[in-house]
Order: sequence, then C-alpha cells, then structure tokens
Amino acid sequence: MSRDAGPVPAWIEPAALSFVAAWADTVGFVALFGLFTAHVTGNFVIIGAALASATDSHGGILAKVLALPVFALAVCAMTVVVRRRDRAGRSSARLVVIVEATMLTASFASGWIALPTTDADAPWVLVASAFAVIAMGVQNAAGRLVFTRFSPTTVMTVNVAQISVDLVDLASDPRAKTKVGRDARDRAVRLAPPIAAFLVGAIVAALTYRAFGYACLIVPIVVLVALVRIVPAADRPGVNA
Repeated sequence: MSRDAGPVPAWIEPAALSFVAAWADTVGFVALFGLFTAHVTGNFVIIGAALASATDSHGGILAKVLALPVFALAVCAMTVVVRRRDRAGRSSARLVVIVEATMLTASFASGWIALPTTDADAPWVLVASAFAVIAMGVQNAAGRLVFTRFSPTTVMTVNVAQISVDLVDLASDPRAKTKVGRDARDRAVRLAPPIAAFLVGAIVAALTYRAFGYACLIVPIVVLVALVRIVPAADRPGVNA
C-alpha cells in the first residue's frame, strides 16, 4: 500500500513503537520512582511488594495505584474515538500516534516543571506520571484496535515466548519445508525487529537518562513525530499498510 512518505519496510512501524514503549517504560521506572508506564503488571507487583514489606522502596505508591484507572480510562477513551471513526470510514492510525506523541510531550513538560524530583508524590510528578501512563495506554489500545497485524509493542513477554517456540520448530525443520516450519519462520522474521528494538530502546534510554535526565524523553517524542509521516493517513478502518 502506498504511503505519503513512500513505501517503507513492514518492520519499521512495530519496531519504532516497541522502541518508544521501551524508552518510556525505562525512563518512567528510573525517573518516576519505579513507575511502569507501558504496562500495569509491574505496578501491581511493586504495590504488592510494598504491602508485604510495609515499605515502598521506590516511593510513589500513589502514582502506581493511580496508574491502573488512568491507564484503563486512556484505553477506554481511545476505544470510543477509534470505534466512532471506524463507523465513519476513517482511519485512526495517524491519529493515535499524534495523541501518543502529545501525551508524552505533556509528560516531558510536566516532568521538567517538577525538577528537581525529590518527592514521589509531588503534584507535578503525579501529573508527569499520569501523562506518561496515558501515552502508553493509547499505544496499548492502538495495538488492539488499529495496528492489529502487529505483534505486541508494549510488552515483550508474549513475543519472546512465541519466538522461542518458533526457533525450536525451525531447529527441527531448518529449511521450512512443512507448514509448521514456514509459519515459524514467518513469525520469527516478524517478531525479531520489535524484540530487538525494545531491547535497544531500554538500554539506550537508561544510558541517555544518566547523561540528560528526564530531557531524554524527547527521543521517543521525535520518533513518534517521524512515525506520523509513515503510518497510513486514509486507509480503511482497522487495516494497516
């Protein structure tokens, strides 16, 4: 399918989104007192650990408690918007990327105002946390509603488990002569870029945060802005290029 910016490799979009999620999750965890922004499971674990030990080693227990309803509301709101646009025959691919970039920008601005971040429950820290969680909620919703042919881009557990299964199948059928082998090969090719991008995003984000602090959140924002020119603007609802 043609795009405004011309054809690009199919792996670019899921890899870019995985990179963004890893970067936002890493910076959120380091800068926002142990907050997981891209998925809520980690926050549940930290809350449970805090209750078990009667202490919150990371601080910011309030932000972690609020993360669930904020995340859910972001997904719900995005679902309403996408469904309405679907019924009107309008694509939401570009819109969700713009909204995510806007929310990350708001998180960056709020975090900058909050500096120096010494209090995990300070108002501007909570605001920065909320905007980051909303951004990742939007990306999670987009994965289920808009970018439906992509593998998960915010959490790599399913991807790593699947590619591990596929590698075993490929080891027993290295030339992919059977349907199982061909399916495993095709999935492995599709899953490898987002997994690699997530790993790179997490590592580089940590190193960049050490040098530039919360300002390093500019990087995923720039990636999303660039992605706006790549995602399809007017294809059929729910169909990805």
